[in-house]
Amino acid sequence: MALSGCGGDDGGAADVSTDAGVTSATAATVTTVPAGEPVTAAEAATLPDGTTVTVLAYAFEPDEGATVLCDLLGESFPPTCVGPQLVTNGMDINSLPGVETTAPGDFVAPATWTARPVEVTGTLADGALQVDS
Repeated sequence: MALSGCGGDDGGAADVSTDAGVTSATAATVTTVPAGEPVTAAEAATLPDGTTVTVLAYAFEPDEGATVLCDLLGESFPPTCVGPQLVTNGMDINSLPGVETTAPGDFVAPATWTARPVEVTGTLADGALQVDS
């Protein structure tokens, strides 16, 4: 069995080992924040604690629950986050542009969300984005 590959200087590291004639390889990927560019909620969730980052995502807040950022909203009413979510702490969803909410007569679960992705800047801590408003 032969093992070959191409690589660049992308900050990743590879570990190649052989055991009883079997060759295996594992790669470690290091995610970095592009300078001055917002990242998705899914990308932000992979970054280490202490990283200050701007996330471009939809904000969603159910009636009783944490405000989260997500990359996609489902097409239901009210919409719900689809895919990976990033919990936020200290963010006032009503201060964001394009906020929509259910009305008491809608006969659906109360929720608030942004109609478009918004940029939110904060520092990652314990798997959440700490936003200082």
